[in-house]
Amino acid sequence: MSVSEPGGLLLIDKQRGPTSADIVRSISRLIGKKNKIGHAGTLDPDATGLLVILIGGATRLSDHVMQLPKIYRAVIRFGIQTDTYDAMGAVVAEKDASGITEENVAAILPKFMGNIMQKPPAYSAVKIAGKRAYDLARQGKLEDLPEREAIIHELRLELFSNPEVTVYVRCGKGTYLRTLAHDMGHMLGVGAHVKALRRLGIGSFEPTVNLAELTLENWRERLVNGAKIFEGQPVFELNARGALNLRRGIPIRATDFKTRPVEPAGLLTGVLDEEGNLIAVAKIGIGGTLMDRKILQPL
Repeated sequence: MSVSEPGGLLLIDKQRGPTSADIVRSISRLIGKKNKIGHAGTLDPDATGLLVILIGGATRLSDHVMQLPKIYRAVIRFGIQTDTYDAMGAVVAEKDASGITEENVAAILPKFMGNIMQKPPAYSAVKIAGKRAYDLARQGKLEDLPEREAIIHELRLELFSNPEVTVYVRCGKGTYLRTLAHDMGHMLGVGAHVKALRRLGIGSFEPTVNLAELTLENWRERLVNGAKIFEGQPVFELNARGALNLRRGIPIRATDFKTRPVEPAGLLTGVLDEEGNLIAVAKIGIGGTLMDRKILQPL
């Protein structure tokens, strides 16, 4: 990849075991450290599913990917509470969950819909005074974490098999599925933890490639255009001269556009070149001007 390329996204189907940082390091070794690389949306080591890897100029899209809704399938085990709120932690309490019914679970789900308050798990990547909560927890120095606002757009019961349930969740940035399971168990009076978690998607992105399938020869073919982030909304399209001018920092003229939206003013959207590659992110200004542009890979 040349330094002038805008880069793209790798939609990795993460397996259990490695951390998100482990995946980034593995891909960095594969494609070469001269290429910028990052990820959007951490997955716990025990979780599987979509991990969005950002390559080249697309590393500047992290915040935009993070704002997209996340979709998960979680298996929740009632009756056993762990210190990490998942199956990797130490058991801290056990209760008989045999009396829990499907109706009991269905009745509490609406209480976790919409804007809710959550307390992040002690063993999480939340920063407290510049230090990760999980480091402080391991040292026994972690005080109670403050609650944070989260949003759950959709929560439905897919399977009930006491003492386990499988739920489908569509939620916003910063929502902890481990906390959701913990709080559901607390509400039912038996405790609970996440036994298995899979991220099915982020926005319209779904996992497309296993890390083991990537090679030095094929990884570029697996790159997904960052323009998909703004799929379904108006975008700016530039001709060849306009795209070149934008990346060089030269003012854009009316003749540099192929198409440009004039509304809704203030919408953050994509700026594409003639081939449909995402080269920048900008707000729609009055009259279709480019406002607050962020160029992915300047020349």
